[in-house]
Amino acid sequence: MKVSTVLDHIDSGHMALPEFQRGYVWNRDQVKGLWSRCTLQISDQLPAVYFKRIEANHPGALASQWIPDDPTLWKIENYKDFLEARKALLATATNDLLTELAHGLVDDSDDDGEAKPIETHYEVGPAETPGGIDGAEEEETLNAVNAWVVETGLPAGLFLHEVQDAATGKTLAFLDLAWPNGLQVGLSQPVALLLNEPDATLKVANAHNFRYFTAVAEFKTHVEREVLAREPEAVAA
Repeated sequence: MKVSTVLDHIDSGHMALPEFQRGYVWNRDQVKGLWSRCTLQISDQLPAVYFKRIEANHPGALASQWIPDDPTLWKIENYKDFLEARKALLATATNDLLTELAHGLVDDSDDDGEAKPIETHYEVGPAETPGGIDGAEEEETLNAVNAWVVETGLPAGLFLHEVQDAATGKTLAFLDLAWPNGLQVGLSQPVALLLNEPDATLKVANAHNFRYFTAVAEFKTHVEREVLAREPEAVAA
């Protein structure tokens, strides 16, 4: 989902910010900056929580993105101070880069005392992580399903649930709408609704013990019969 779409949903009242963010939003630009750090994949986790997790799993990752290393700045109430500190880090990095470009150097304090030319290396990045919501129509369908689930008295699902490798922390896939703790929390296996997803996403879901459904009607029938223990209503696919 594009940030602009998220902001439009917020403006129209169709999407609410997580509760911990309310009271700390000052204008649309700051909503954009805050939302970009609090994605759907992160869900309701506080920055102070997921920044710590990211740094533990990927040492140096925060510094590579010019995230201040002062944990007090990760608290949501210090968001303005966080922005100022990050501006300073970005300004320093930009000035350093411009200096290097101006002199054609990476480091002019080599062991032999001679300036060395910049060496540029290009690497092919990792393949795109499978999964994701494909367009406004699919998003609307998932929202409607989630609302229906809540109306039955069951917990809401998580959009774009991030499935990670337990050992490395690497993101393996994003699940459209998922209940990682089950529709009956602690009593049933993880469940996911995956619409128009490639086999790679389905394989990841299956490997992580998710019972997944690829059609709305199939999912609703499962909820009615196996979770609510009642005869299913007629539902559209």
